[in-house]
Amino acid sequence: MKNMHLSNTLFYFTVVVFYLIEPLLGAFCQIPLGIFQLIVAWILKVDSKKLSKSFQSLINYYWISVLVWFVIVIATIYSAIIDNYFIPVLLVIPMIIGFYLVIVTHTSTKYYKL
Repeated sequence: MKNMHLSNTLFYFTVVVFYLIEPLLGAFCQIPLGIFQLIVAWILKVDSKKLSKSFQSLINYYWISVLVWFVIVIATIYSAIIDNYFIPVLLVIPMIIGFYLVIVTHTSTKYYKL
C-alpha cells in the first residue's frame, strides 16, 4: 500500500505541475491520472473488506463523488448548456476528487500497518 500511495501522490502532483507549466498539458495528463486513480480505488475497495468500517466509508465517499461528478458531466453535455461553469466541473472537480484519493491512500498506509 505504501508503494500505491507513493505512486498516486507522485502522479497527482506531476499533473498539478503540468497544469502550472501548461494548462492544456495538465488537462491531457489528467486523463491517465483519472484512469490510474480509478484502478487504485478499485483495488482499495476490494481490499477494504478486510479493514474497518471507517476506511470502507472513505472509499465509498470516493466512489459516490466520482458518480455524482459523472452524472453532472453527462447531464451538462446532454442539456447542451456548456457555460463558464463547465470548465471547473470538467477539470477542477476531478482534481479535488483525486486529491481526496491521495488522502485516502495515505490513510490506507496507516491501516495496512496493522
